Amino acid sequence: MSKPRDPCCRLVFVEDTYGVGFHRLLLEYIGGKGGLRGMPRVRRFPAKKCNPKIFNSIIGATIGCRKWKVLVVIDQETHKTSEEAAEKDFLSHVKRHRNRFRVAVVQPRHEAWLCIGLGLGREKCREDPESAIERLIDKPYEKRFLSKAGSLAGSRFDPARLEKEKDFIRYVKALEWLAEC
Repeated sequence: MSKPRDPCCRLVFVEDTYGVGFHRLLLEYIGGKGGLRGMPRVRRFPAKKCNPKIFNSIIGATIGCRKWKVLVVIDQETHKTSEEAAEKDFLSHVKRHRNRFRVAVVQPRHEAWLCIGLGLGREKCREDPESAIERLIDKPYEKRFLSKAGSLAGSRFDPARLEKEKDFIRYVKALEWLAEC
């Protein structure tokens, strides 16, 4: 017999395959500070943003839930526009259920949060995070390092370093909204 599903589904969808592990690490940190009720499930985007498969996959993930909410985390760089425009653009694809979605935009991409969390210079991390990380670890940056943030550079990654970053603050607020399901 299968376990009954939570009547409220809280989902976080991220663009990047390696972003799933990274966001799970961030959620552990935020949850450990008492910042979340009900840990959301983290999944990878099932398709490019304009593909109808995204919404169908999200709806499929909510089957059996009376209520559901979704946080979508995207890189600003991917959308080559302002944070507000990137959010508006994504929400235009989910018009019917717009009130069930929040969008968090990472400036310019997730590697900036990884870089700042490793204690590297904020300006350099926002401009060219991969180069800053490469200098720290003394080898070429690979996308998979994002999911290994907890062990990268001798466990120097500390999510507390992100707490004053505007895009991270918006992310945490979106997670709080998600928890109020």
